[in-house]
Amino acid sequence: MKRRQILAIFAALALAVSSSVLLTGCAGKSYYFKAVVQPDGTVSYENMGEITSSSPAAAESTATEIVPETPQSSAEESSEAPAESSEGEESKADRDESILAVIKFEKPEDWDGSALCLRVYDDDSNNNTPGGQTMELGADGLYFVNVSKVASSGNEFNNPHFIFLCTTESGKVVQSEEGNITGDATYSVTKDGRKYLLNQV
Repeated sequence: MKRRQILAIFAALALAVSSSVLLTGCAGKSYYFKAVVQPDGTVSYENMGEITSSSPAAAESTATEIVPETPQSSAEESSEAPAESSEGEESKADRDESILAVIKFEKPEDWDGSALCLRVYDDDSNNNTPGGQTMELGADGLYFVNVSKVASSGNEFNNPHFIFLCTTESGKVVQSEEGNITGDATYSVTKDGRKYLLNQV
């Protein structure tokens, strides 16, 4: 007896979502049955008649189909989220602590780029770079050199000055005016008689 009551309770719970069911007969007709829970826990079905297009049961039968949306997990959302693009952003490496400044130079057309040097010297004659540092051609079309904080003597520059040294296509040795190194800078020269005046770009 207890087993029948338990089964009846489960059946009642299963029908709690909907108080009615639709059954289709052999002749293709649909009938409306109402589920009724008896006092003893059993469930009986009461025939409410044939379903027509105008009956409330027909409206119910056409409105009960619901397609649930499948929620997306947070992992899927995060995988579909566009990643931040780093294209076009150049990573700036930390400057070497031994570098005093980066000097760039717009070379005149008649100066030989393969013989272009930057000579750095200090008020103290012991702090200099005899012969100069060879300048290299950069991707931007400018010649450049990384000036070290330390002179070839091993001492740090206190008040560094510089000149550009080169030879012309005719083999003549030329040099620019003197400049002072106060940080990164780009320079050019303008010929004035025998002198090459220094300009900061």
